[in-house]
Amino acid sequence: MLRIIAVTFFVLAAYVLIGSAIDLAAQAHPERSPVGIGLTVASLLVMPLLGWRKGRVGSALRNPLVLADAAETMLCATLAATTLLGLALFAAFGWWWADPVAALAVAWFAVREGREAWLTRRTHSAALRLPLGRARVPKTGEQCQRLQRRYRP
Repeated sequence: MLRIIAVTFFVLAAYVLIGSAIDLAAQAHPERSPVGIGLTVASLLVMPLLGWRKGRVGSALRNPLVLADAAETMLCATLAATTLLGLALFAAFGWWWADPVAALAVAWFAVREGREAWLTRRTHSAALRLPLGRARVPKTGEQCQRLQRRYRP
């Protein structure tokens, strides 16, 4: 399941990277939409709080899936922040390139989080099959194998 989340991070990174490259090559100027700006502001206000709460729940449950989802929610907040920053820099200074350049930082963050989710899968796969009340994250490969044998369906 973590690999699916990792793939969503990689797809998002590719989408943002391609979009940024196209915008930079075409020297595209950002468009202003009151509804879009309102939605972006709402995302910037809600997503960090939601991501933080998901992170607390994921840590309490020691569930890497919830932690990966929290990271994806924080990525959404980062995307909203870079979008608003790009619009503000364009409005103030006419810097049309600020938004696609800032988006490249978001793409890097998405790749980093996707890589972490992809690599975490192996060490946490046993913990994901535990009953909810007994979940604990194995620290070593030996602990992981022991948990797999103990809770094998």
